[in-house]
Amino acid sequence: MEVGNARGECLCQQTLGAVLYLRGQWHESELALQRSIELARSFDGTFPEILGMQRLALLETGLRRSEVAHQRIRDVLPIALASTNQMVREHTPPRLLATAIRNRYEAGDLDAAAAYLAQTFAEQELMGECPTCDVMLYPVAVPVYVALGDLEQAERARLKAEEVALLFRSRAWTAAALTCRGQLAAARATEPDLSLEDLQRGRATYMKRCGSCHALRSPSERPAEAWPLEVQRMQTQHQVRLTPEEQRDILRYLGAASRAP
Repeated sequence: MEVGNARGECLCQQTLGAVLYLRGQWHESELALQRSIELARSFDGTFPEILGMQRLALLETGLRRSEVAHQRIRDVLPIALASTNQMVREHTPPRLLATAIRNRYEAGDLDAAAAYLAQTFAEQELMGECPTCDVMLYPVAVPVYVALGDLEQAERARLKAEEVALLFRSRAWTAAALTCRGQLAAARATEPDLSLEDLQRGRATYMKRCGSCHALRSPSERPAEAWPLEVQRMQTQHQVRLTPEEQRDILRYLGAASRAP
């Protein structure tokens, strides 16, 4: 295969893998990402190879292959950090580190998640902020800070998540930012202006939108801070897309109800 063709197919396979991931087609996404990595190696494409590895690690994390994904990140992160290629050095470490934070958080290793979070902000201080990289960082920084009990830092990360979402006007990133707001609201038990009508609307939305796919769970089955990621996981698994308003209402209800006596 000619180099030009390999580059083109590599880009297509990475894009396909990302789309299939969002659609919940795990096996097909994995095959596409693996193929993109093979193609990148055929023309010494360090940036697409690392990007493919990062996306594959994110997929593996979602499939509960936490340790496999973590090792993949640990293998490639030093290469990214040592690269003399400006694109690789500036834009792949933040993505790898954000994936590592999510990986360790979902594995229940909060100490490692916090360490990766600190390393990410040190990198940001050194290399500068990048909105397209930061969009991966702040939505996962919020639940880590919440789990650590640092609601002040969680609030700062939430505001940054909303700032980035507003910058790009992306519905997906807006939903992620609203999830951050829901995580903080759950951690604080309730928002200051949360009314009985808000809770009733959230419960009705939960029963209608979530109950149409699977048996409903009691909010008390999980701690408040765990529900945002669970709602995200269910959307991916069942290929359901909530509107930002629906997600906000559901998370408000689950957060408040999970803390009810």
